[in-house]
Amino acid sequence: MKKFLSVVEVGILTLTILGCWGLSSVAQEQVSINLLIKSGPRYSGAQLASLPGFEKVYPNIKVNLEVVSWSEHYEKLPIELVSWSGKYQGAPIDYVYIPAYVAAGYLRSLDPFIFEPQEAIGPDFKFTDGDLDIDDIPSRMRNTYIVNGKYYAFPHESNANKMYWREDVFEKSGIPSPVDKTWDEILEIARKLTKDINGDGKIDQYGFTTEYARGIFLTATFETIFWTQKGKLFDEEFNPTVNSAAGKRAGQILLESLKYAPPGSLIFITDDVAAATQSGSAVLAPACWGEGMLDKNANPYADSMGVGVCPAGLPGGERGCMGGYGYAIFTTASDEQAKAAWCFIDYLQSAKNAEVYCKAGGQPARVSSLEKYASFSKDLPAIAKSIQIAGIRPPIPELPQMDEIMGDHLALALTGDKSMDQALADIDRDLRKMFERFGRY
Repeated sequence: MKKFLSVVEVGILTLTILGCWGLSSVAQEQVSINLLIKSGPRYSGAQLASLPGFEKVYPNIKVNLEVVSWSEHYEKLPIELVSWSGKYQGAPIDYVYIPAYVAAGYLRSLDPFIFEPQEAIGPDFKFTDGDLDIDDIPSRMRNTYIVNGKYYAFPHESNANKMYWREDVFEKSGIPSPVDKTWDEILEIARKLTKDINGDGKIDQYGFTTEYARGIFLTATFETIFWTQKGKLFDEEFNPTVNSAAGKRAGQILLESLKYAPPGSLIFITDDVAAATQSGSAVLAPACWGEGMLDKNANPYADSMGVGVCPAGLPGGERGCMGGYGYAIFTTASDEQAKAAWCFIDYLQSAKNAEVYCKAGGQPARVSSLEKYASFSKDLPAIAKSIQIAGIRPPIPELPQMDEIMGDHLALALTGDKSMDQALADIDRDLRKMFERFGRY
């Protein structure tokens, strides 16, 4: 996870799923679309690699991919959407923000493209039924892009936080693989791995690293543990239930984990977790989003990294935190631009493009593609398993406020400024006040 505006981002891009496979002409004139995307192999790398193949199939569609950094994307996209500039026709976005964008009127419903493609595309877009297989994408993941019974984005890629560890260090230490271990077992492993390895009397190897930074980072880490304990953030009537047996156990695990984490961990975000691993100081990251972990140019230990599903908790508990982005089309796009954008998304997620997409560092949403090209990256088989069992962050408009409330109180508990029990009680109190302000009661 990366930094984001605490204010609702505002918009998103594109369209995914369905079939526009054979466009021989686009209204006999070229249609241009502009898409705003994040940088990185998983994002811009996979999409840029897909463009040549797309252009061969659709020579009359010009796709302009504007690549910006994470921070730029989160700053630029909301401004563009709020201004209704029409400069961009779409962009990938986290599922948790879809409800707010729909409420603001920024996104088109994708249902016509998904369920009635021939009628939606019309005679100017001559295509055969694409190879979209909606059942190849786990329903629990694609349903996160549904608002009021309609799709407003569709997952062209997938992700969940995962567990990373140094296989060479585990082998040298005589510690068995952490795969399918419980959080209690992971903490014991972390204790054994945290030690002085050069004999100078100072700890220089740490057995636990994760995102502890205040806000969404800490909140998602807490939720990852919380869901393994079968916790629920609130009930069907929006009564907060964080202050529960599951919450107390998750809080205890968080506090215990800090004993085995590198100095400065309380401000760790994704990049810091990667840096600690790349430096060799951290050798186990039980809940990590994976950015930079397998990058051989950045991580000298990339070949020695193991990747698996996050640790377990109670039987039946969810494991991991669902991530990933869906493409959505903006309401400012013209009808022709929307059709062209949909063709791009359909091609992007297609089985025909999967090999190119995965080779470039992409993480497809289709389970068959994740499994078929599992040899391309250790991440892919772990993602294929994780997206089937990971917890899902509540896709409600209030989520950014929830992240701040939970992250603030949990951070105070980790610094010792309040007890974990008090933090959990305060979370439930403030969540209730927030839901009341939003008219939930």
